Amino acid sequence: MKKRFFILFIAIILVIAWKSLSSSPDGAPSGYANDKASSYKTCASSGCHTGMTAINLPNAIITSTIPSTGYVGGQTYHVTASITSAHTRFGFEVTPQDSVGNYKGNIIVTNNSLTKVTGTKYITHTQSGNSLKTWSFDWVAPAIGSGAVQFSGCILSANNNGSSSGDSTYKIGFIANDCFKAPSNIIATPKGTSSTITWDKITCGTGYKIIYHILGATTWKTLTLADTSSKILSALSYNTTYEYSIASMNGTTLSAYSPIKQFTTLCQCDLPTMSIDSIGTKAVRFVWIDDACGVRYKIQYRKSGVISWTSKVAIDTTTNLVATNMTANTIYEWRFRRECNMAGTYSSVWSATYQFTTALLKNPQVVRTNKIDNIIINVYDDGSVRKFIKQ
Repeated sequence: MKKRFFILFIAIILVIAWKSLSSSPDGAPSGYANDKASSYKTCASSGCHTGMTAINLPNAIITSTIPSTGYVGGQTYHVTASITSAHTRFGFEVTPQDSVGNYKGNIIVTNNSLTKVTGTKYITHTQSGNSLKTWSFDWVAPAIGSGAVQFSGCILSANNNGSSSGDSTYKIGFIANDCFKAPSNIIATPKGTSSTITWDKITCGTGYKIIYHILGATTWKTLTLADTSSKILSALSYNTTYEYSIASMNGTTLSAYSPIKQFTTLCQCDLPTMSIDSIGTKAVRFVWIDDACGVRYKIQYRKSGVISWTSKVAIDTTTNLVATNMTANTIYEWRFRRECNMAGTYSSVWSATYQFTTALLKNPQVVRTNKIDNIIINVYDDGSVRKFIKQ
């Protein structure tokens, strides 16, 4: 009987020892960081610990010094995992991988007594570090063009009761984007035989490459540029749709191209034919023939010898404009142009400067008389009104 009790006692001790070892006080085994390479295993899903499994709760976080614009290849960044909990024992495991589970960059242990690398691509706590709630390490970013890196990890919060019950496992992670990518916010502003392309520069690019062609063409024209944020594409055809795309460059390394975009050049914006068909003492009427190209017409006039112009704009489909508030018997200069976009940045040249003289003011003639009691109201052909009191 005593022998049986002794054997049972030894078995219990072995089970307790196995439990103690399985809880991994000296770091989590490789592949328990909720990562792609390990099919998203965690300490909870493996049976080592029970308890809640949550994703990026406020009390379990991972942060880094990687900027929002993305990591720069070869640069070193600081990464920290931390937890807020009333438990007494803690642990973590983190790994940086791409979308298919390849280890990206290099983990650098910054405190050998508290953290260690396991399985070459995971970092975890040591036994001395399992009473901490915060762990840090450095990460050297991979070469430019490596793409987005997923930092996956888990933090364990354990109650240290000698079993797997009552513990909590938290999933943590973030995506570090590669700063070396195609530029963003790409905008084309077309004119007749040109189009200005603008974009937001990336922080780790040293140049850009633009490809473009007429929609439907099979070959591309290529422009290689120094570090800039705009380029004018010239020698284009009027009223034609083009496709274009932009990639970033770092030395001779080329990023992926941006999604293909389109723009359509505008029509041939020629100088319109314009003339004056009537001149009064205080007004003049300009006339022209509208066409399908212009979206508006601009006329400028000024008294002869004056520096500044008065500008008038007529919208498309209009064929005349009356300018008023002029001075009688006065020489004026005038010029005009066609504008083929609403911003006025694509237009014909200005016409030559012409002259006209407003009409001589004559004595006004009464065209209508009204009588109200003893008041006589005369309306004259120049639009003026005069009142007289009848004696």
